[in-house]
Amino acid sequence: MAKQNCRRVFAEQQPAEKQKTFKVWYPNGLPQMYIMCPEENDSNAPQSYVENNLPVGFYVNPPRTAEAMFSTLNGSMPFKFMHHVLPTRHLHLWSRDEIQEVCNSLRKVHWASMKRMQKPESWDDLWKYFDAHDLYHGGAINLWNVLNTLYDENEIIFKDLRVQTAVIVGNWLDAWLAEGGNQSKLIAWTQGQGPILDILSDRDRASIGDIEDEVVPLLENALFYRRDLLLGSGPRMPSDLINQNYLLAASLP
Repeated sequence: MAKQNCRRVFAEQQPAEKQKTFKVWYPNGLPQMYIMCPEENDSNAPQSYVENNLPVGFYVNPPRTAEAMFSTLNGSMPFKFMHHVLPTRHLHLWSRDEIQEVCNSLRKVHWASMKRMQKPESWDDLWKYFDAHDLYHGGAINLWNVLNTLYDENEIIFKDLRVQTAVIVGNWLDAWLAEGGNQSKLIAWTQGQGPILDILSDRDRASIGDIEDEVVPLLENALFYRRDLLLGSGPRMPSDLINQNYLLAASLP
C-alpha cells in the first residue's frame, strides 16, 4: 500500500546552499521515505532517487486485468511487458513542473477516460493506467505522483463544472416550467408512474440534448425540488434563483 499521509521534508530543513533549488523543485516538500541520491554539485537539491520499493515480480508479472489505458491509448496499442529488470536503480525524480507537464499531456489525450478517475490507494492501481515498460522506466513513484496530481486536479475541475452545470440545469427547468402544462404535469406526477424524468417528452429530451451520466441526478433533484415548491412543501421560489443561492441547493445532492 502506498501511503499519502507520510511525513515530509521541506526546503527549510535543507542546508542553506540547497534551500533555493529544493524549494523550486519540490515546493510541497518530499516524502521522508524517499531515498534521494546526493548530487555532484553540493549546492543542488537532490534530483535522483533510489527506486527499490517494489519487488521484481511487480514489473514482470502484471495482473491480467491491467488496462494500462494511458500506455496503450485505450487498448489501441499493445501492452509493453518487462522481462529483465533490476531490483534497485537510480531514477530521476520528476519535479512539480515536470509532473505538471506530463499531466497536461495526458489530459489532452485521455480527458474522457479520466473523468471518473478514482483516488489511487495502492501500487496496483497504477496498472489501470500504465503498462510494465512505462512503470519500470518512468518510475512507479513518478507515475504515482502523476496519478495523484490528476486526481486532485479533477476534484477542482469537476467541482467548478458541477456548479456551472447546476446553473444550466436550473435555467433550463425554469424555462420548461414556464411552458404551458408543464407545471401541472410536474405536480401530477407520483412515484407510481415511474422515474420523475419520464415526465419529460421526446421534445423536451431533444431540447436538453445529450447529457453526461453525472448530470442525470442533478436534473432529477432539481425536478423534485421544484415539485416540492409547487406543492407548497418547500421554501417559496425566489425570483432570482442564482443570486439567492437556491439553485445550487435544488440541483446539488
